[in-house]
Amino acid sequence: VVFSLLAILSLPITSSATSLLTIQSANYSINAYYEDLFTITGMAWEKPTFLYLDVDEAYDGECGRVVNTDQIDGLAFYCSADEAVVLEKDWMHQLELGVDEFMPMFILAHEYAHHAQNLSGIEPEYVPTNGDANEVYSIENELMADCLAGSWAAHLKAVDALDRSDMAAVMLMMNEFGDKITQPEAPGAHGSSLERAKAVLTGYESGALGCMAMHPLPRGLDV
Repeated sequence: VVFSLLAILSLPITSSATSLLTIQSANYSINAYYEDLFTITGMAWEKPTFLYLDVDEAYDGECGRVVNTDQIDGLAFYCSADEAVVLEKDWMHQLELGVDEFMPMFILAHEYAHHAQNLSGIEPEYVPTNGDANEVYSIENELMADCLAGSWAAHLKAVDALDRSDMAAVMLMMNEFGDKITQPEAPGAHGSSLERAKAVLTGYESGALGCMAMHPLPRGLDV
C-alpha cells in the first residue's frame, strides 16, 4: 500500500474520540517506558506537560506563540523551556484515518524522546562546541529522537501490542516526513527520508542502547 499525503490532507477534519483514546493510551505507555529506562540509567523521569490542541487553538509558552489556522499543516513539537509536548488533534486524526492509528502514537513518541533528551542534558546547537558531547546539531537530535521512538515501538512489539502494519505505515511515512533539499547542519534539519527511516530501524532493532550509540554522530555529519 502506498499512502498519498495529498489524499491524507483531503480527509474531512472532525473531532475523534478514538484519536483521544489512542493518544491517551500512548501517553501512558511512553511515560511508563521512560520511567523504566531512566530508572535503569539512574536518572529521574519527570512527565512533560502534554497539550492536545484544536485547530486555531494557540500554544502560548516560553517558546513563543504557535497556532495553526489553515487546517492542513499540523502541529507537533516539544518546547524544552517549559517541558511541553504539543500535538494538534485534527492532524493526528487525519493521520489516524489516512495512514494508520499508530502514526499519532509514533509522532507522540518522537516528541517524548525530545523530552528525554532534554532531561538527559542534550542541547541542540547551531554549531556544537568541540569536545562537548551534550551539544548536538539539530539533525543529530532529531535522528536520535526517531531512534528512541523506534525503540519504544520495539517495546510494544515485545508485549504483543504492535501489528506489523503499524511499523510498515511508519516507514512509508518517512518518505513524506524527510527533509527535501537542505544542508544537514541547517537549524531545524531532521534528516532525509532514508536517514530517518534508518534511525527508526536502529531503535527498533537495537533498542535505546543502540540510540545512545548514535550520540554524538560524527561531526562530519556523514549520517
